[in-house]
Amino acid sequence: IGCYAPVFDGVDVLGASNNSGSGNSSGVLFVTYAFLVSGKGKRLDDIIAWLTHSNSSTKAKSTNGFEQAFDGCIILDEAHKAKNLCADPPTATGRLVLELQNRLPNARVMYCSATGVSDLNQM
Repeated sequence: IGCYAPVFDGVDVLGASNNSGSGNSSGVLFVTYAFLVSGKGKRLDDIIAWLTHSNSSTKAKSTNGFEQAFDGCIILDEAHKAKNLCADPPTATGRLVLELQNRLPNARVMYCSATGVSDLNQM
């Protein structure tokens, strides 16, 4: 269709322990669920900093203007991997996916999965 969007590997862009992930590029950031849950929540901060072109080392409260202003698209492939948010206890992946959506309230979120479920609570 004549458009080009650069794709950035989250492990390369955000993987360095000294990299705050401050986004200075536009394009697609590809991260896995395993990467999202690594780092005990720091990875989520790095991902959000990259998406919002902010700096995770100066992270403000969840009312951060950068986070509120982000209206890009977040596509969650294999969305069944973030299941069991309503379980007791919820999975780490499910909690972080929910936090991602809560911190970026204007993001356009698309869930994709070819895996069937028998109950909506499993998604």
